[in-house]
Amino acid sequence: MSLMQSKKLFRVFISLLVFLSANVMVQAQTASEPSAFEREVLSEINLARSNPPAYASHLMAMRENYKSRMTFEGIKALDEAIVALKGSTALAPLEWSDLLRKPAVDHALDMAKTGEFSHTGSGNSTPKQRIERYGNIKGGYGETLNPQKGTPREVVIFWLIDDGVLNRMHREVLLDKDYKQGAVAMVDDSKTGFYCVFLGVGNILAKNDTPPVSTSAKTEPTTATTTTRSMTPATTTTTTTGAKTPATTTNKKPVTVTKKPATSKPKPKPKSKTKSNP
Repeated sequence: MSLMQSKKLFRVFISLLVFLSANVMVQAQTASEPSAFEREVLSEINLARSNPPAYASHLMAMRENYKSRMTFEGIKALDEAIVALKGSTALAPLEWSDLLRKPAVDHALDMAKTGEFSHTGSGNSTPKQRIERYGNIKGGYGETLNPQKGTPREVVIFWLIDDGVLNRMHREVLLDKDYKQGAVAMVDDSKTGFYCVFLGVGNILAKNDTPPVSTSAKTEPTTATTTTRSMTPATTTTTTTGAKTPATTTNKKPVTVTKKPATSKPKPKPKSKTKSNP
């Protein structure tokens, strides 16, 4: 074998080794058992839920150097988040759900594979459809996505500040009083980037479980939010049913959403009354 052939074979071997290493890393992060990082993200969410005013101190510590960061809104979004947390009351912690983690893993892997950062997955799947592959949703549900790699606390603070997101839907999902269960999935792909998915629900039951008997037919609002990787704020719109629908991105292009003005029927003119002389 010539020296040139040996070098070529060596390069092929190294490329194969890198490819296999990347696949092993992704598989390890999305194994059947949740990673320490994923559990720590949910623990951090529960820390914010258990005492929002106290958690605001972590955001206040960021004010001094926050202006040097690249943001959509500057310090305005940070200060708004601090006020919102200080005005929030304590909420029950979310219980970890292995069942709920499965659709979160599916979507994290799907985004890592396609490189698209959106609530809409392959085959135009929605968060609700992905969750219902594994169980039945009881109550509301919400999905938040994070493209910025960091510590579990930095991931949660990213959602709480919600810079550039109309209506602060990430923060609303994390602090939803009706959610009882949650799960997190994370993929850190060397080629397409970092993807962290959080799902929260009122309750999720396995397909073969019998749902509890309810005496009232209460419908919970559904929330799902997203952010874009580009420096264009994501936008949201509210439908007539009250469910909050996220703006989604395709190939990371800026998104614009227009709101249709509510239409109302013209009120009939009142009939004039006349008095007749006796």
